[in-house]
Amino acid sequence: MDRRLIGALLVVAVVAVAVVVPARDGLRIAGRATAIELPADPAVGDCLLATASFGPCAGQPAIGEVVSIVTATQDPYDRLVRAESSGTDCRAAALTYAGLTAADGRYVPRQHQQPDPVNWKFSINVRTTWILPTALQRAAGRSWAACVVEPAEGNRYVGGLADAYSGGRLPDAFGVCWSSREVGVAMHKVDCAEPHLAELIAIGNVARDDVNPTQISGSCQSLTAEVMGRSDPTADGGLTVLIDPDAADSIRWTREAMGIVCYVVPNAHSLTGTLVGLRDRPVPYSG
Repeated sequence: MDRRLIGALLVVAVVAVAVVVPARDGLRIAGRATAIELPADPAVGDCLLATASFGPCAGQPAIGEVVSIVTATQDPYDRLVRAESSGTDCRAAALTYAGLTAADGRYVPRQHQQPDPVNWKFSINVRTTWILPTALQRAAGRSWAACVVEPAEGNRYVGGLADAYSGGRLPDAFGVCWSSREVGVAMHKVDCAEPHLAELIAIGNVARDDVNPTQISGSCQSLTAEVMGRSDPTADGGLTVLIDPDAADSIRWTREAMGIVCYVVPNAHSLTGTLVGLRDRPVPYSG
């Protein structure tokens, strides 16, 4: 037999014995076992900063925010079923968290003055989801399920959605803006942080026999001032508050009931930010 082959076989045999036969006194490894430190459970108001990673919003680019926490156990599927059947409506929790309140099946700002000639209805450009603990966190006994609100387009944002319609400031990613000065089929929705020519304040409905265009326009003006947080919603003439349809649309005004859009357009510039919660800050004109 080739002597080199015999040598190779001997090496293999020695290695095999070394692997199979333990040390006389047993295998000893220096060190000491320590428990893994898991992150704290999320709380309402925390921001989702990465996959299942929560922390203070504090100027960090966020994916979303925690608006409600419920208890859910078992496997992930059962946890989702328990969360969704917990009695917490995730989207309703998001709207409430943003400073809106339920009124006759719709949502309006908490300080909204009633009665109003228009039944205004607010919504936010959001999507909601239930987020569960990771497998490691579940193994450690964590039993939370977090309702998280995110911008509908999935954009990261800075700031917080909390009380945006009741004294806070709406992050641009949650606004509804478009690239034309009119409401119509040519409307193209854009991120409110990008240059745009209109921003939605609210939609509503009226019974034609009850109100006229002047009343509706006045209601839209008051609502816009309320949402912006300033007494003059035109910002010294730089903005115009509009309704659609307006008084000139005689055909649509012949209907017994009608939907109304209340929105704002800049007069000489485009905008690069939402107007919701603007208060005494400068209007975010572009250029």
